[in-house]
Amino acid sequence: MLVRHPVQPELVAHDDQRWHVHLADSGAAADRYAAGAVIGLTLMISQLGLNRLGVCSIASCQRVFIDASSNRSRRYCAEHAPARGNVTTIRAQARAGEAGRTATAAS
Repeated sequence: MLVRHPVQPELVAHDDQRWHVHLADSGAAADRYAAGAVIGLTLMISQLGLNRLGVCSIASCQRVFIDASSNRSRRYCAEHAPARGNVTTIRAQARAGEAGRTATAAS
């Protein structure tokens, strides 16, 4: 990606801000967006490591995600994470209900 969409960083200071990096306004709009994505991905990998990138655990899903969880436990993309969380909650509630019924029956 870096070869296909070369990133042209510029060190700038303006509007009473500290020095910071901008990407050069060269090439087509698509090239600028791709270069921004490349630099963002590159910075993320350099700061968090490559092991923070993942592919959704749903077999039919090929979406990718960045695992920013504190314990590196994410396994699903953004589309499937809420549904998986709902299933986990429902199962936990069912187990709690069964435990309550068992305790009542034993009394």
